[in-house]
This record gives sequence, structure tokens and C-alpha cells, in this order.
Amino acid sequence: AGHKFDLNIYVAITSMNPLRVYYYSKNFDIRFCKVPYDPVNFKDPKSFVCSEDFIPDFEFPEFNKYFDKFYTAKDAFTSYLVERKHNPSLITDQIDDSLQFIILQKEQKFIDLIAALKGKYGKNHFFELLRFDFIIDASLQLHLLKVNMSPDMQTDKRSVTSKNFLENVLYNHLNLIGVGSYIEKEHIHDFKDDEENLNCDVSSLSVKPEVCAQIPCSESCKGVFCELCWDCLSKDIQHDLKIAYLEQMNKGDMKRVVPLPNVSLKVS
Repeated sequence: AGHKFDLNIYVAITSMNPLRVYYYSKNFDIRFCKVPYDPVNFKDPKSFVCSEDFIPDFEFPEFNKYFDKFYTAKDAFTSYLVERKHNPSLITDQIDDSLQFIILQKEQKFIDLIAALKGKYGKNHFFELLRFDFIIDASLQLHLLKVNMSPDMQTDKRSVTSKNFLENVLYNHLNLIGVGSYIEKEHIHDFKDDEENLNCDVSSLSVKPEVCAQIPCSESCKGVFCELCWDCLSKDIQHDLKIAYLEQMNKGDMKRVVPLPNVSLKVS
């Protein structure tokens, strides 16, 4: 389309140990450079840098026809690629891979820093909302520009479209981490026992009951299947499973990239 652009992804890290990472997958935040790109002229930064003065996705001519039909920037971008005989999954697969690779590279450093803080909830005293800024080259290869640790989420000076986008990101993020709740609007960690059971009963997490009920499994925790038996799990692991389950139930438009979504392990 003649303009350089960046593609910005909002990422939620809800736990570092064990690692759980999601990103807002319903929509993309795409910003176009104000001036068309000229590969032989680098005098005007506005032709290759998306500063504060940029063209928002909903105002860009190639995308405008989709926004008129109430599509998202992601829908517009996907349709633009399909019209040019490109597979949109080339981009989304790279987003998943990039987020997994980059965050895993920093996992241990995060774990060490969180431990050093000695928070009230220990390793659970943590969540983070980041923005990963990417560019895409002519071969549809994704390149990371930067990671924003404190992305600007202020909506008071935004256009209605940008305001709605950011509010939706925040709404999904806060639901995911348990700040929003149907019960007394308390944080996940502050649920009373009966409230926690309403949201996540033990039966939601127990596996292999047909095995656990048999001898010797019913008498000891030494069998290989006992690694997933509820009664044989430590309290710490039980807590991690409950939080992961609640996140899965409340993830809304957030897509989990770490750990990987469930895959079939059956051998045909």
C-alpha cells in the first residue's frame, strides 16, 4: 500500500512459575507512517517511523472500506492479505512463535526478580500487561521492534475507535487475571472457600477417576498416574491448577500461547 506500518500486540503474562502467557487476539493495533515509503530517501523519518504523528488503521484508505462494515483492523488486514493470495496464518503463526520464544528467553530472570520482591502471595504476586511492536517485511516475515513494559492505555484523548479497542483489551485482561469477578468483585486470591468452589470445584480438575479408585492407587501415591491425581498433588500445584483453570474460563478474547493449547497425543 506504499506506507510502512507497525503491528502491535497486547500480551498478558499471568504467571511465571509455571509460565502462562496470553495475548489479545480479537484485534490488532496497526499504525501507518504518515508519509509514503521511499526506499532511496531517508530524509523524512515520517516515511519509516510511526511516531505520535501516524495514520490510525481505521483511517487508512486500504482499510477504510472494512471499517465501514464494522470489521476490526485484524479483519481488514486479513482480508487485505487474502485478496493478494496470501495466507493470513503466516502472520498469526509467527506472532505465536515470537511471543513464546522471546518470553521463554527471559523466564528465569523474571522468576528470580519476583522471588527477590518477597511479595505477599509469593510467586503468585505477579501479572504483567505488555505491548509487542512488530514490523512485517515484503516477504511477510515478522520482526520485533520493541517491547513496551508500560504501554499507554489512556483512553480520554483517543478517537472513539481507539478508545473502544483499548477498553476491550483492558476488560479482557482484568477478567483474565481475576480482578473482575461475578462474586463480590474480589481478586482470585481473596475468594472464600465456598466462593472458590463455585468457580472451580475439585471435580473440574480431577483426572483418571477410574484409575484413582482402584487398588493400589486408592491406597498410595506411588503409581505413575498419581502425578495427576488430586489427592497426591501438593497444595502449591493444586493452587496453580485452580488459577490456570479460572484463567481458561475467563480468557474471553485472550489467546493462550504458553503453555501451548491442547493437542491430541493419540497414535493412530
